[in-house]
Amino acid sequence: MKISIDIGYGHTKVKTEEKEFKFPTAVALAKTQMIETSSTLFEGKKYLVGEEALRSAIMTRDYAFLYKYSPLLIFEAIRLAGCLNEKELEIHTGLSLYDLEKKAEFNAECVNRKEEFKKRVGSFVVNDEQYKHKIVLFAQGQGSWSDFCSEHGYLDKGYEVLIDIGYRTNDILVFKDGSPNKAVSQADDKGINIIVAELRTILNKQYDITLTEQEVSEILKEKSISIYGAEKDLSNIISGVVDNYIDTIFSHLKAEFGSILKSSKRVIISGGGAYILKEYKDIFPSNIVFNHKGMYEFSNVRGYFNG
Repeated sequence: MKISIDIGYGHTKVKTEEKEFKFPTAVALAKTQMIETSSTLFEGKKYLVGEEALRSAIMTRDYAFLYKYSPLLIFEAIRLAGCLNEKELEIHTGLSLYDLEKKAEFNAECVNRKEEFKKRVGSFVVNDEQYKHKIVLFAQGQGSWSDFCSEHGYLDKGYEVLIDIGYRTNDILVFKDGSPNKAVSQADDKGINIIVAELRTILNKQYDITLTEQEVSEILKEKSISIYGAEKDLSNIISGVVDNYIDTIFSHLKAEFGSILKSSKRVIISGGGAYILKEYKDIFPSNIVFNHKGMYEFSNVRGYFNG
């Protein structure tokens, strides 16, 4: 059986043959009184995962978090998909270009993070049960490109660019004549977390309230916050933060990919950040496009699943 899992720093997205769903990429140490009912045992400690972990979630902004907790998040994805009893799962997942070829950080036997991540998630123990699965690893954004092209067609000639705006990273994949150009493609760590961090600081100063990154991400989506039961509209504040972010990201893209962006037949925007940028699509060049399917955060798992 095959399952596709996109472990984002904001949400983990999942696709099987029957369904698509997501849950917050939130992990927290379980409190004593909650251990018997809802926690998961992993590497000697008990954790809450997903919605139950939001209020006291561990920070989720680097590869170390991804490496340490991905087995736990994959277990939760498999559990929610109803696949725990499947003995030979084929798991399609991804890792950002920002991390793929970097030197291995935790396993000296591995050449790079790509290799050590595959080993980490391919075999693990949760709740005293051993899980071993076949791992097919893609570059983050590769699934989104495949998903877009499956609906809009593949280009045989010329350049196209896919910009996958995630929580932690922006993955910029360049394709020429229908094939990936690895030498030009790159990634940075200036994802939506930049917006979240700035908004979190503003809310702390304005309302004297401490929020987790996951909670601020929900506020960013809803554009409001509840203070003592009263809803406060944050549209203007968020608009200002987003405007600054767009200026920054497009200045960087022009500096790094100016000529390619100009000559590209299409520049595909995907990932969770597509929801934010689509509100500003009227000010973008005409070659910037969005997937008509919507549900942008699921574009990678859709592509991974069929890859």
